[in-house]
Amino acid sequence: MKWFFCLFFSPFWVTAVAAVQLAILGQPEWVALATAELSREAGIELLERSRITQVLGEHRLAEMGLSEKQLRKLFPHTDFFAWVDAKRVLVFNAKNGFRLADGEHAGSVEAIVGEMRRAMAKAGQANPVYLATLAVHDVGVPRRFRDRLPEAVDAIERHLLANRRIQMLERHRLGLVAGERGLSGAAFVLTPSARLLTFEFEPGETGGVVNVVVKIHDLARQENGRLKVDDVLQGDSATRQCADAILKHLLPADERKEKE
Repeated sequence: MKWFFCLFFSPFWVTAVAAVQLAILGQPEWVALATAELSREAGIELLERSRITQVLGEHRLAEMGLSEKQLRKLFPHTDFFAWVDAKRVLVFNAKNGFRLADGEHAGSVEAIVGEMRRAMAKAGQANPVYLATLAVHDVGVPRRFRDRLPEAVDAIERHLLANRRIQMLERHRLGLVAGERGLSGAAFVLTPSARLLTFEFEPGETGGVVNVVVKIHDLARQENGRLKVDDVLQGDSATRQCADAILKHLLPADERKEKE
């Protein structure tokens, strides 16, 4: 699944005074249910599904194939995009390209809508911590495990996003980070608190174990922290442990809780 983002930033509060515009895309049945749930909610202006379909039809585009340039051109006033598929809901800020929420909904429209509400509220945080995965390295991992490395990173990022202060920049955006700590050609500038993550996967002491070393750098590429998690491919508990260890380096203890 590809995700593409716009590059301008301003905080958004979900209030009745200044409604935010949300475009919901993805699997039609879930889009319909989420739209019905949010349609009467004050402070949210939903981009009509018929309008999305019409625009895509006029340009002979499919939702899965939308490029960043097309998104900005076709839906220039949208504040947030939400994507819902059979298992997951992802919400990102259309103005600066940061993921705000990315979680499994287990077939519950309440969970889908809850993720959207939480994501939009998160965009109004006064002191967000911006993260981006700079690189994922395979340091001798057995071939049979290599396809699982991206999945592990995705899981770690999802656990990180459950924290109210964490926002994740998509990896393809990192090529636009300039020496002046800004995004090329954009008004949005990364704050000094932003951190870059490098994941180095390596074989463990036994053949069925893969460990990960996570390096945390600031925007000047100075290393601020390093941690290691053993047997990171064993399941959800291991990726959650890795995310918790990263948060320990980034946030004080009372701010490491997940969803509000």
